[in-house]
Amino acid sequence: MLSDEEKTRITERVQYERDVREALTPPPKQSGPGLWSLLNSSLGLLLVTSLITSFLVPRYQARQQRLDWQRQVTAENLKYRLGMMRECLMEFSLSNALTAEAYERVRPLIAADRIDGPLYDSFRAQLLTLQNQRFQRAAKVMALIVYFPHRAEIADSVVRHNTQASLYVRSVEAYAELKRAPSADAAGRNRELTALRADLGDMSDVSQTYTAATELLLNDIHEEETRYEKFEF
Repeated sequence: MLSDEEKTRITERVQYERDVREALTPPPKQSGPGLWSLLNSSLGLLLVTSLITSFLVPRYQARQQRLDWQRQVTAENLKYRLGMMRECLMEFSLSNALTAEAYERVRPLIAADRIDGPLYDSFRAQLLTLQNQRFQRAAKVMALIVYFPHRAEIADSVVRHNTQASLYVRSVEAYAELKRAPSADAAGRNRELTALRADLGDMSDVSQTYTAATELLLNDIHEEETRYEKFEF
């Protein structure tokens, strides 16, 4: 057992060592307020608000305006292209109608027993006007095909139709010429007229090529219309 004197001496020694350590240990540095404390302060909120207002908001607004402008330009271009595509389809339909009208111009000659000068001249004048109109519309169609996504395939199909239409109109001209011109071989002439008249009544090649080309035109128009309807303005 330690005596009271020894206990007192040990306690005094421990206390002395603690005092020495405290005297030799430098005082801790006083740190300033933390970043989180600064951000939660009025000054911090003011600084953050100023940063957002002066830097981030203008950049966001400029980017949004640029995107809106790009969408608007794309929409306008798509709308214009659709207008040109629809006009092309309309011109193609009118061109085909002119081909069918050639038969109406030659019908009086088919019904006539004899073709005199005035009747033939009237036919030639009407057919020339019709041909000029058909050529103008066909040229416009070819110019407008450039607005279609599948322009190469459509152009080939339209050219095939124009070829068949031209062949048909040539048959109309050949019939009128043959029936007007006198011939020593009446029987041979009548056989040729009968064959040509059969050709005039058969517009299947013209109709088939017209249907094929029209289907291609409509497919592209439908695709662009669907794209335009889904466009985000």
